[in-house]
Amino acid sequence: YNWIVDVESLEKYIPGGYHPIMVGDVLHDRYRIVDKIGFRGYSTAWLAYDTCQNRYVAVKVGTANSPPRETEILRTISTRAS
Repeated sequence: YNWIVDVESLEKYIPGGYHPIMVGDVLHDRYRIVDKIGFRGYSTAWLAYDTCQNRYVAVKVGTANSPPRETEILRTISTRAS
């Protein structure tokens, strides 16, 4: 991931803020991070390779202080999709 000056604030990578993730990191022993897709106020989105399903997926990583309602909505969507 190449950080672009004046696009994303590195100061938000603090406890309670964005979670620091690097290309090549593996999340939950399954999702290998390939590149950053984007970011918003309460999360970052990453392109990852799912090593169990052998396919590319999008992974959304919320901040520690993200609204709990968003987590509930994403859990509901995930449950209905499966």
